[in-house]
This record gives sequence, structure tokens and C-alpha cells, in this order.
Amino acid sequence: IVARSTSGMSATTAAPAAPVGTPPSPVPAPTVAALEGWFTASHHELRGGVTVSAAATLPGVLAQTWASIARATDDDKLYLFPACELLGQPGMMETLMDHLETCKNQCDRFGSSIAVYAVSPFVGPDHPSYAPAPGLLIKRFGTGGLTATDEEDDDWDDFDVDPALLLAALEADAKDAEAEEAGGADGEGLTARELAQLAEVPGDDETLVQLSKDWVDAMIAGMGVCPFTTSAERAGLPLGKVHYPVERTSETEAIYASYWAEVELLETTTDRALSTTLMITPNFGMHNPEAFMVFSDSLTGPLEGLKLEDTIQLVFFHPQWVFRDGGERQEAAANFARRSPFPMINILRTPQVRIAQRAIPTGLVYAQNEKTLIGVGAKPLQKMLATRDWDGLQEHHVDRKTNDLFDAARALVDQYAKTGVETAPFIPTAEQEGETQAVQVPQAAQVSQAAPADPGATVEGCPQIDAMELDLESMIKMMEMLEEGRVGKL
Repeated sequence: IVARSTSGMSATTAAPAAPVGTPPSPVPAPTVAALEGWFTASHHELRGGVTVSAAATLPGVLAQTWASIARATDDDKLYLFPACELLGQPGMMETLMDHLETCKNQCDRFGSSIAVYAVSPFVGPDHPSYAPAPGLLIKRFGTGGLTATDEEDDDWDDFDVDPALLLAALEADAKDAEAEEAGGADGEGLTARELAQLAEVPGDDETLVQLSKDWVDAMIAGMGVCPFTTSAERAGLPLGKVHYPVERTSETEAIYASYWAEVELLETTTDRALSTTLMITPNFGMHNPEAFMVFSDSLTGPLEGLKLEDTIQLVFFHPQWVFRDGGERQEAAANFARRSPFPMINILRTPQVRIAQRAIPTGLVYAQNEKTLIGVGAKPLQKMLATRDWDGLQEHHVDRKTNDLFDAARALVDQYAKTGVETAPFIPTAEQEGETQAVQVPQAAQVSQAAPADPGATVEGCPQIDAMELDLESMIKMMEMLEEGRVGKL
């Protein structure tokens, strides 16, 4: 149950965002003292007390909120966020509460035995929802308190599925793949042991992460599913580290908490230090891809409303992923671009994604991936996924020097590597620029042309980006081919 604040929010102007890689500053001691003094005088009944948070962004606010929700032993507690300017903007608190309302449909305890209420400084001091700073009150209800009704306690989205049903579904997938590849693939169908192995989760994180990295090396980098991933360790523009956190819980509340903590980490770390995150959730949705997809919608849906679409974008992977684009790919090899050994949440940096999209159209990448994976075949790919052995892909690895698409990506990665740029510049969308069509030239080249002559100067927070001498020949050639419809060689 989520109680929305019904107060009108006064308009405020948000302060400029802190540079990427900057951790939140501590709340000034006088502010903390004043807020704690107000709480002491007015909220004696809250056993958990008050926390004056230094979170300056919505990911920080949500990370702290979900961490409290996920801790079953916490007392009722009030969190105040005086440093988060965005919460003071008109309608933002309501948007945040709407997001939480959506999330409770995925949760076990939040919405049944845990409730969140908004507090605001934009109502009168006598209003029940008043607080000197925007905040969230988290309350818990014991036995006999607030509980879900039998009608609400449906288990359609339960993430735990009978293993026998899972094996039956996997066997059906294998048979469908075999029928699709009839006469065109070597090897036999999946054995019962291989089917069971697909559902196995290693007991130690080291093995879990290594199996995930093996897949990234073979599929995402080796097969070129992401042209800007060079290995399991390095990806992005500029090239930076790939982070592999593991969250073994099966509870949705804890997954939300870990996810928002990773988003906060990403936004307070430079691109080179942490380019992208692959959060592995081996015990969450492993046996129920439909529920995992529904959960994924609860993360992607609020990005625009929470004003995070310029910060992060999300991609999801799952052992049984099926594209939901309405195309004829329900059992096609193309689905293996998203079929990973374990469920994963990929947190990407929006500026990097937009630079990549302006260099290489997304549709061209999809077409290349589909062609490459069909060349391998759904049946062999399913067997490799079940056995977690990707040696069979080596002969299919893309040649990044002879393929126009990958040569363009390689050139862009190499040029970023030469500059020392730590963070990709902000890239507006076509709508934000007031344009009618997306820009076809890579933004990095545009920034380079507009850069000041001083080598030590900065553009959009990126030092020495004027030193970037981007070789656009291969990209221009590729764009000309795309416009003329001559994409056969890709």
C-alpha cells in the first residue's frame, strides 16, 4: 500500500547536476541538527527514528528506500532527503510514488505488510504529511495488520516454478529448435542432463561470474552482438570496465534495492572506471521468463517520468528470452542475442548509447546479429547455452577489420582510447535538439569540431575532447551504403 501525497508542489529550479564521478556531499551539520530537532519534537512514536540522507539524486533516494524496505527487521522509519533538489520539482514526488505503487505488484511484503508514505515541505506545518524536507515514511504492519486478501494473493507471477515444469518447457524448446534446424545442424538434441544443467546455479560467486564472463566474451564480444564490447572486461565509449555484481536473493524487494544501488554507483563513477553493469540475479526469475519480463517493465517504465532517460538505459538477458516485437522470432536463433546463462540486468549509460546509435544505426546492428546467429543455428546455440560451452562459436566470430559495421565501431573505440576522456558527453535526443530527424553523424565528431583550441579546456565536462581526430571514412562509407540499400555485405 502506497499513500500518495496530495499536496501541491511549488516550482523550484534544480541545481546543476554534479559531475559524473562525484559522490554525494554530506548534508551540512546545521541542517541535520534542525531536521533531527523537528523530528524529536513531532514524531516520538517512530521507533526507527529519522535518517537525514545525503542522497542528491533519485537513484540515491530509491537505493536507500528499497534497502530499508528489503530489511525485514527494520522499525518504522522516516527518511528525509534535503539534498535531492529534483524531489522539489512539481509533480516529482507524485511520480516517485506512482513508481513505488507499480513496484508493489511485483513484491511479496511491500504493499501487504510494508507501506510507504510521502512527506513534503510544500504543505502547511499542521498537515499530517508535512516535513521540513521531502521524504518518505516507511511503516511496517505486524500479524493481524495490513495483509493482502486471498484474491490479491495470486501466484501468476511467482518466480519459483516447479522444476518438472521447467524441464518440460526446456524439452519443448529443444524440440522446436531441432525442428527448425532439421537437416541443417550437426549434433544431437539436448540430453536430460544438459536440460537440467541449464537450470543449475553454481554455489560460489566466482564460478557464477566466470561463466557469465565466458558468455560475454563468446557471444557479446566475439559474435559482435554489441559492437562496442571488446571483451568481458572492457566495453563502451570511452572504453571502461564491465562490472558484474551478483545478487542471489529471490525476493523482489532485495532485487530492487540492489538494482538502485548499482544505478547510484554508476552515476557517481566515471565511465572509464565503470562503463556498464551486468547485474546477475541467478535465483530471481531463473525458471519464469514471463515474470522476469514483467519485472523488467517495472524498471524501464519509470525512466522517463523519473528524468533518468538521459542517464541510464536498460537491457535484460535471460536463458529463455524471447523478443516481444511481434516478429517471426519466437523460436529463432536471433533470440540468443539475449539468452544468457543466468538472468541479468544490463545498466547502460545513455550518453554512450546515443553516441553509438549516431555512429551505427540500431537497426543495422539488429540485422547483423540476426544474420550472424542464424548462421550458427538455434539448435547448436541452445546446446551451447545448456552446456555453457562456447567453443563452437570460435569459427563464427566476426572479423572486426573486414566488416564495415564493426570496423566503424572499432575506429570509434580506438579514437576514444587516444583522448584520455573519462566520461562521454551529454548527447541530446533529436526531440531535445528540436530536430525532426536523428543526427546521422557521430556526436563525438560534432563535439570535436566545436571544441576550443586550448588542449586543456573541457567540452560538456570532457577534457581534451578537441584532441579527438576521429577517422570517419569507414562510418561515412557505411552510412552511404545504408542509404543506398547496399547492406548485403554486412
